Amino acid sequence: MLQEQPREPVRLVVWDLDETFWKGTLTEGGITFLPQNRDLVIELARRGIMSSICSKNDLAAVRAVCEAHGIWDYFIFPSINWEPKGPRLARLIETVKLRPETVLFVDDNPGNRREALFFVPGLQVEDETFVPVLGTHPLLKGKDDKELTRLKQYKVLERRQVDETAAGGDNLAFLRSSGIRITIETDVEKHLDRAIELINRTNQLNFTKRRLPENREEAAAELLKMLSRFNVNAGLVKVHDHYGDYGFCGFYAMVVQVNKSILRHFCFSCRTLDMGVEAFVYQTLNRPELKIVGEVLSDPVTASPVDWIDIAQGTRQEGIETGIETGKSHTPFSLRGGCDLAVIEHYARLVSADVSGSYNIMRNGIDLRLDHSLTTRYAIAGVPKAAATAICRLGYQPEDFACSLFSSPRHGCWVFSFIPDQWVTIYEHKETGTLIPFTVTTQRGLLNVCDLTAAQRAEITDSPDKLQAMDILVEEFRYIGRTPEAVFKDNIRYIFGSIPTATRIFVILGKEYHGSYDTPQTRSRPAIELNQWIRDIAREYPNVEPLLITDFVENPEEIDGAVHFRRMVYFRLFEHIRNSIERLGAQSAESALSKRDGMLIPAAAER
Repeated sequence: MLQEQPREPVRLVVWDLDETFWKGTLTEGGITFLPQNRDLVIELARRGIMSSICSKNDLAAVRAVCEAHGIWDYFIFPSINWEPKGPRLARLIETVKLRPETVLFVDDNPGNRREALFFVPGLQVEDETFVPVLGTHPLLKGKDDKELTRLKQYKVLERRQVDETAAGGDNLAFLRSSGIRITIETDVEKHLDRAIELINRTNQLNFTKRRLPENREEAAAELLKMLSRFNVNAGLVKVHDHYGDYGFCGFYAMVVQVNKSILRHFCFSCRTLDMGVEAFVYQTLNRPELKIVGEVLSDPVTASPVDWIDIAQGTRQEGIETGIETGKSHTPFSLRGGCDLAVIEHYARLVSADVSGSYNIMRNGIDLRLDHSLTTRYAIAGVPKAAATAICRLGYQPEDFACSLFSSPRHGCWVFSFIPDQWVTIYEHKETGTLIPFTVTTQRGLLNVCDLTAAQRAEITDSPDKLQAMDILVEEFRYIGRTPEAVFKDNIRYIFGSIPTATRIFVILGKEYHGSYDTPQTRSRPAIELNQWIRDIAREYPNVEPLLITDFVENPEEIDGAVHFRRMVYFRLFEHIRNSIERLGAQSAESALSKRDGMLIPAAAER
């Protein structure tokens, strides 16, 4: 029976054949085939537990028997020859990318079992007397896989290995010929069990080693709690190539901040080892901060650029890309705003090779709102020279207004958020009349710093730089309050007018109510007014589309605080942007084709 020490659930059974899988010796004149063992292999496959063969025999003869009984295709990577079994078992386990502790070798010969343990320490071994209880043993319980998904994926690996061997060792040439493409499933909640399995069961390509509780309910609760955070982007990585579908082979969860992103989970199944998938995903995510824990089999941080993998694009079915087309588009995405736009940038990078963003800055305790209409305008027009020195003394720096996104015309797509204009206070430079936003991070009211005493200002912050900025506000600026309508509309017209008309512009409109429910009592007048001002200006520009973010909320639980939303809200919003761009592109192409055809028809008539 299985050894007394604690053992792991079995994921692969490796069968000896003579006197184990069947009675008798095939090369000595006859065997008695055991249908119950054939049925057991099929049942194990329906539990997601694979079967292989390690036998000293003639391959052609074994295959003929197994095919005659309809069982050959249920074995993966069968090893049938006259070589010693120990080295073959080691190669087999390396090929299937499983840990020896999850593999069971069944053989009637005690010498073969000892040899197996010598070459593969940790391997589980049993004799032929274990076969009758194999199907009911708790370590071979597996999980429901009636569609034989796992078996099909291993058969894909088999076909791939044959061609890889035929490539003669030129792995890069083989990879380039394989047509590897990935799709990223953002709706992780629909496949929570697979995400948990990847986090807890992967090892050699689990780069963060952050495990979840072994109890399924506790693991799900912990993972869902993390996924509910507005600034966490996550995805399951599905891998395809010319050989077939490998299923969900990877998972990542990334905390998105305006100045950097950090990977909390980054793990992959070894079935994609040496394909470069983990490096490609890391590069696609724009190389976020990744602290590698423990031993791993690759290093995505230092890997060379992966140019043999594409992201599959196409229509979506139940949240998964069908992969009709591959490769990222070259449509530029330019984003300017706060943390909400930093979250949306993640999705843009999955479909476009040209994505740039400009976001808020926290410097020396001062919240510099680059997503305000005034600072955005100054990024285009520049700060009036007469007020530049005073503004920089408030904590800004000249480079804050030298946004490279505006330095050259960028066709494609712009995404803006001007939500802070509804609650960030602005001040006017007394000498020049120049306006500038300034906010106190800990309070989002229309707080007039100029009315506070030095003691009151000291209660707000212990940052010397911020206290100094407040003193400068008192001395050189006057309080204006929320951005006046005329000022805001003038800023927006200037910004929209500075962008090529061929560029599609999307403006994110903020939530128009407090809390999670829209009622007469929770309506926010400043938010409603600001959104209406944007809609008014958008009517003047055919290339501008305002998007009310709550239109993409499917239930109140997706509203995370005053201005933030759960991950899928931002994903749906981006999908709308993406589909809008693709739809307009198709219409433009159709229009151009119609014009061309219209010119050709008269010419043909003249002939």
